[in-house]
Amino acid sequence: MGQVWTDGTQACAPGSPVTATTLDRPGAGRAQERPPASRIRPPARPPASPGPAISAPTSLLAASLAGRGEGAEQAEAAPEEATWTEAFPIARRAGAGATPPTDPRDAWIHGIARPGALVRGSLLDLQRLAGNAAVAAALGRASTARDREGSIEQRDRGLRGGPSLLLAGPVLQRGPNGAETLENVHLAERIARDLRTQLLREVQGMAMFALLPALTNLDSTVLADEEAARAAGGQRLIVAIRAVKQKGAWDAFATAHGAELTALPIDQIGDILTFVGAPKDVKVYDQKKFNGQFDALVDPVTAMITLILKVKAIPLPEAEGTPPSPAEIEQFKAGFKRTVEAAWSGKGTVKPSCPKIPTFKTRAVVNFVESGEHLPIKVYDATVNIAQVVCKRDPTTGKPTGECKGEMASDTGDKSRKTEQPAGQPDPKKPLTSEQVPAAHEFGHAIGIDHVRCKEGGICYGTTKQEFNDVMGGGMKLQRLTIGGAVHSDFAAFERIGKCWGEDIKLPAKCNVWGG
Repeated sequence: MGQVWTDGTQACAPGSPVTATTLDRPGAGRAQERPPASRIRPPARPPASPGPAISAPTSLLAASLAGRGEGAEQAEAAPEEATWTEAFPIARRAGAGATPPTDPRDAWIHGIARPGALVRGSLLDLQRLAGNAAVAAALGRASTARDREGSIEQRDRGLRGGPSLLLAGPVLQRGPNGAETLENVHLAERIARDLRTQLLREVQGMAMFALLPALTNLDSTVLADEEAARAAGGQRLIVAIRAVKQKGAWDAFATAHGAELTALPIDQIGDILTFVGAPKDVKVYDQKKFNGQFDALVDPVTAMITLILKVKAIPLPEAEGTPPSPAEIEQFKAGFKRTVEAAWSGKGTVKPSCPKIPTFKTRAVVNFVESGEHLPIKVYDATVNIAQVVCKRDPTTGKPTGECKGEMASDTGDKSRKTEQPAGQPDPKKPLTSEQVPAAHEFGHAIGIDHVRCKEGGICYGTTKQEFNDVMGGGMKLQRLTIGGAVHSDFAAFERIGKCWGEDIKLPAKCNVWGG
């Protein structure tokens, strides 16, 4: 007995008759023998050479087709005129308007509107559209099996290097007038797209370390269809496909897709590093290295240090006030990410004191998550004026513990505000002034950066124009400043990451001192 599918049909062994149990007609439950697939042919005028006989189908698609008991009968006999519109609901012959053809046998040249019919009807549609030879070629490549763990044993229908008639779009037969109808073209495109999407859906749920080699077995036309990949598995699947395409070319992959890579969980980033073939001194670090404040990726090949902050947006509970709308939550996420990444990326460099080590560029990435966050932020609606991140400090040492929480209005990442500080100035009527988007300042606190300078009287945003313009003052600049003999560095978190990497690659202690 063949493999039993969830809809009751069977994938039969080659050469055995295909049977289907029909549950929606009299005699339900009775096994009825279908004619062999070689007998299925379009009701159109037969071609001069009928093409090769089709052996018993072995694919999931063919097995599902076998489960549609009426399929063979409809294909074997020309439909009656009364049922033509039912069989071909929006079919039109080129130039014939909406009127069904006089001879129902001409129906094969018309498109069949059956959205989402990949499993239940695409092969029959393809057979009517392109003839026996096209179906034979498709079935000859069709073989799939999924074991209990969900792994793919073999996929001839999408194997790299094999024919790609269905995956790339079937070659259409022309109608009797020599023209390919628009409906036929659309049907061919839909069948091909649906098949590529289905192939990707069947592997996209795998763990990254298993997904990458599974993708290498798929046809290049499948991997080239990013729209199908997006529908099947989203951005994660797209990044995995790009990694497969650039295996062995880490420099090119990291340069083109480094930012996309850092949107993945740390363990999946590591899997891709290994698969693509990143050099051993490309390192990925989780939050344990940095008091739970952020993750990081260090790539000496592209000379880039990437800091990754995972944020969870938590709507204000109704018990505490008016919660933000779903649209305001999305506004907050988009604005916070956009502002932080623009303000903290590419604004400076870090390097160790060793001259042979390259200077690293810096990049900040914000990813919103539902669990495993570094920073939870309670989000208020835009009528509330609030933006703060508060981090705990050890009561004994006074040092940050790494545990931080935020509270912000939904427009915190979008709204630039004028800032001024009259306190501490010789003339209070001439305050220090600047502009700042609050999200950029609060991100600094989340990754462990203090205010530019705090002085007696609660003045923590600087006492000079240069200090006040700092992102950890009242402005947006990232800089290193020497204040009262001490150095304030807005790049301190990147320098921490660099030092951790230096220890891993065994830099001498005297060299592993990082700065600008």
